[in-house]
This record gives sequence, structure tokens and C-alpha cells, in this order.
Amino acid sequence: MPKPHAKSMICLLGINHRYQVYVSRPSPLLTDKLERFKVFVTAIIQSNAIAAIAEEINHTETIASFIVKNTDSPIKYLVCEPNADERRKLGIPDGDEIFTNFQTRNYETNFETYRDKVIKKYIPVREEFWINCLRNQCDLKKSVLLICGASHVKGFSRRLDKHGLKNTTICDDWLVKDDKEYGSLPIEVAPL
Repeated sequence: MPKPHAKSMICLLGINHRYQVYVSRPSPLLTDKLERFKVFVTAIIQSNAIAAIAEEINHTETIASFIVKNTDSPIKYLVCEPNADERRKLGIPDGDEIFTNFQTRNYETNFETYRDKVIKKYIPVREEFWINCLRNQCDLKKSVLLICGASHVKGFSRRLDKHGLKNTTICDDWLVKDDKEYGSLPIEVAPL
């Protein structure tokens, strides 16, 4: 893990979204991964004086929201991904619009390729929205943990740099690297 940081900054944690969300009846393997992620995030919070957690996800029951609700520390929680109304205002098409546009055009590709191309086109719009959320809803004089999809970490770090916002990457893809770099349960996390 990176060395401890003395100053506040935005700490990026990349993940596959399936490991952010609580599932009503997860498989034993998924249960283990969710528990490992909870332990990992809790350790990051405790060892780095995290004052706020922001997530790129539109779901109400996440591991991070559960941690914040069940801690004695005054940690702020927010979702920084635009909701349906905000996406509409930003001009970001939803899944149905993407599918309809695909059907009405003569593309020489499959739907998944077309969908991925459209989604990629709007990444900068979404990431600027996240930055505005962080600036408007967090005290950036304190450390903030931002949990986002692994595919965003490197590009979003560069975007934060362009905005003059200090940041560090805790892990660019938690599940892929957790066993190699951090071990299995119990996870011992050193301060950043």
C-alpha cells in the first residue's frame, strides 16, 4: 500500500461494482468477498482518518453505506453518481434510450459493443459530476474515500489532478489485487 499521507486528499478505491452491494442471499463465495471488502474499507477508514465516503453507484444498500451507518465516527456518506433525473439533465442516455437508438440505426456491430461505446462517451460528463459532488458535499480539507468502478481509477485520478485536487490510489482493482498485495482474511491494512 502507499505510504501514510500527512495531508488530506481524495483516496481512490477501484472495484467491480458487484462487491459494493449487499445481496439478500449471496453465495458462500460472494459472502466471503463482501465480508473481506467490508474489513478492507473499515481498515482504510480507521488508519487514514477518512471523513467522508463517496460512491459511484446508484444503489441504496452498499457495504460502505452500511459501515457509515454502523460506526461511531462522524463519517459523511454520499452517492456521487448522477441519478435518473440528473442523467437526463446532463444528456446521458439511459439503457432504454441506448437500446432504442441502436435499433433505429444500421450498425455493423452487436449491441454490447454499441452500448459500451455510448457509455464510454459519457464518462467525462459523469466524472465531472462526481467532482462537483465532492466539492459541494465534502470538506476537501479532510480525507475522502471514493469507491468507483475499477475502469475509472486511472482516468479519474488524472481528471482530479487537472482540477488541482490531491489524490492517491489505494487500489485500482480491489478484487484482482487483494490476495496478492493484501492477503486473505484477516486483512491487515497499513496506513496509506
